[in-house]
This record gives sequence, C-alpha cells and structure tokens, in this order.
Amino acid sequence: MEKVALLFSGGEDSVLALAALRKDPAREVVALVTTFTDPENRLAMHRIRRALVEAQAASVKCRLEAVHVPLGASNRTYQDAMNRSLTRLRDEGVRTVATGDLHLQDIRAYREAWLRTLGLQTVFPIWGHSPFLVAREFVDAGYRAAVICIDRDRMPAESVGKEFDHGWLDALPAGVDPCGEGGEFHTFVHDGPGFAFPIPIARQTPYSDQRFTFAELDLGPHSLCTVCNAPFTCGAELPAEHCWCMAEPKIAPDLAAATCMCPRCLADTITRRSGPDPLVRRDS
Repeated sequence: MEKVALLFSGGEDSVLALAALRKDPAREVVALVTTFTDPENRLAMHRIRRALVEAQAASVKCRLEAVHVPLGASNRTYQDAMNRSLTRLRDEGVRTVATGDLHLQDIRAYREAWLRTLGLQTVFPIWGHSPFLVAREFVDAGYRAAVICIDRDRMPAESVGKEFDHGWLDALPAGVDPCGEGGEFHTFVHDGPGFAFPIPIARQTPYSDQRFTFAELDLGPHSLCTVCNAPFTCGAELPAEHCWCMAEPKIAPDLAAATCMCPRCLADTITRRSGPDPLVRRDS
C-alpha cells in the first residue's frame, strides 16, 4: 500500500483532501504534516493553537507530524524545516505527499518541483474541482468549520469567527474564492464525516495584525460524559492538573481524547478491556 503524508492546515481543503485519499484503497495516509511557530506553538499563518490541531488529528485518527519554525522565519528556514520532516517520513516509507490545492497552477508547480528534489511524488486529490461546488458540498456533507482568519483588504472584519455555512457563503464579496484559495480567508474544521468526535471550541475576542483579522479559538471544556451524558468536572481542568483518562495506562491516548468520560464510565471501559481492575484516581 502506498504511504502518503498530507500537508495539513486544518481547513476545509485539507480535510476534504484527507477524505478523498481515504477513499482510495491503494493509499494510506500515515501523517498530517503541519507547521507551528515557536515559541507561540501556533499554526503558521492561521495562528490556530496546537492543542486544537492535535485534537483534530486525534479525531480523524491520524498521526500529527509537527514541524517547528521560529516566528517570522524566512522561506529558506521554513523549507529547511519541512525538508527535515519530509526526509524523515521518506525514510519511514512515505513516497507521496498530498495537498488540498484546488486550482492555483503556480502553487502546484512549485510543490511538484520542490518535493521532486526530496525524491517524493505529489498527489492533488481534489485538484480541478470547482471551488463553488466544493464549498457548498462541504457544508451539505455535514462538516462544520469556523472562519479563523480573513484578509481585510478583500473581506469585512466581521466575517471572522463565524461558522462556514451557506449563509456565510451567500454573503461573500464578489471576487472572493469560496474556498479561500487566494488567501482571502482560512478555516478550522471542528466536526464532520470522518471525525470520531467533535472538537470543542471556545471563541474569544478576535484580534488584528496588519491587514489580517484572526479568530482567537481555545479548546473548549468537556462538561458532559460522552458515554452516559452525565455532567462532570474533567480532571484535566482541575488545579491539580490530573486527568484520570491520560494517567490510566490501560486507556490508549486516542481513546482518552476521543471519549472524555466520567470516572464511572472510564472504570467500566477499563474492566471491559482488561478484566476487573479498579480504577484508582491519581490525584497529585
């Protein structure tokens, strides 16, 4: 099976590319390659917190390959960091890199030439699709996304922070690509087909930097057990910072992230997986 690494931004184009790749039985997406800036630990350009992207990767059940670059890094520094990560993935058996590009020929040519120097081929699973159809079909398919960044030279500031839905698309100014291919806006997908669980997001006050306005998103609190729907206080939110899910070695990290459970349901899960073994809460 062909191992594929996907250049991943967390937006609608990346998520649709992942979905398209997973429909191909001859390919396996083994890593989502995402760039974060240091020391902020945020997604480069989009400024989404790493915790949100990690939750995305856990929900779509794919490894996150984090590439770190200094804030304000030059293109050369950025490419060197990407080259190191992609070379490591190539050494692990990856031969193909995918992107969610739709129609910008110069971007495609650049990626193909760059990745060829690393001995990697490229694939563009949603290339040539109409941005107008892609945006509408994305919403119709049940995906949910927040608009996290807009270019105020091309869009009104109040567009940021809203849900990427039909109403938002209807209000787009003339000339704006409905998938933001020209950098007019970016999105963060927090639920939809292929997600094991929705990403809880908490919207904070937007802020501006030069001509861009950003939605400040935090990972929202878990307040209901995803198994029995009972309200409870998640241990990760307590001052002692103890999470009985992540501290329990019998629970896989992806399960803990996907199903924030009350202690009772977690104990039941442990019993089903490994036989009777009472849960001991690890307070610190």
